[in-house]
Amino acid sequence: MSAYNTTIEWARESRIRTLAQLEMSSTNTEAKAHLETLGHRSLVIADHQTSGRGRGTHTWQDSSGQALLSSWIFLLEKSPQPITSALVGLALYESARKAWPALAWALRAPNDIHIITPAKNAQKDGQADGKTENAKKIAGILIEMISMQAPTKPTDPQVAVIVGVGMNVNGAPSDVTPYAATSLSSELVEHGQTLTDSDWRQFLSIWIETCEKLLHQGTQAELSRESRTRLVAALKRHPDYREIDDVEADGSITFKNGRKVLWTEL
Repeated sequence: MSAYNTTIEWARESRIRTLAQLEMSSTNTEAKAHLETLGHRSLVIADHQTSGRGRGTHTWQDSSGQALLSSWIFLLEKSPQPITSALVGLALYESARKAWPALAWALRAPNDIHIITPAKNAQKDGQADGKTENAKKIAGILIEMISMQAPTKPTDPQVAVIVGVGMNVNGAPSDVTPYAATSLSSELVEHGQTLTDSDWRQFLSIWIETCEKLLHQGTQAELSRESRTRLVAALKRHPDYREIDDVEADGSITFKNGRKVLWTEL
């Protein structure tokens, strides 16, 4: 299955305005350049990025045909708050888990989705770190917010949110750290499944609806108790976050040892 081709077909059938190119520098960069012509609930997608970006100074590596390389544009009437990053991560995690429930998805703050698998022969081989689980990166998120020019009415969009999503679909880079990378296809094969067009389309439909809904929640000052509970559950599936005590209303993560970290500072 080609994530690039199938996503374009899904977007056309769903009447989602799309900018698609086999190769571009960065989908987020192109989304910003074509913001006004693309509009709300639109998509920018490439089969290969020459300058794929991650959070901060990080980059996203890919080869043609391997990954979903996309940016999703949403226009909001109110400005997103700092809790938005946590909610978008939750949206991608929950969408993937609904589409492929057999896989052990986990959210790793602030912006990555991992697959958790048992560490093979950890005890037999005397593995130094004694880990019984491996966390492998499968997807990442890059969020950028752009103020709209001169809105004239209160109901006019005030802010454009560009949600960049990269997901390893048919292959994964081999030289990434500190976590190994994996792909959706290879993880499904481990469970005796194959990646189908229909499952991919279902994932995309769940994703765009869930992301938009949680982005609107992100315009509020605080996370709801329900969202906090869902975030705790998503994070605790990751070995690095087993000792989480709670996610606070402002997005801070508190640990059982008393440590507290703001989501935006991770």
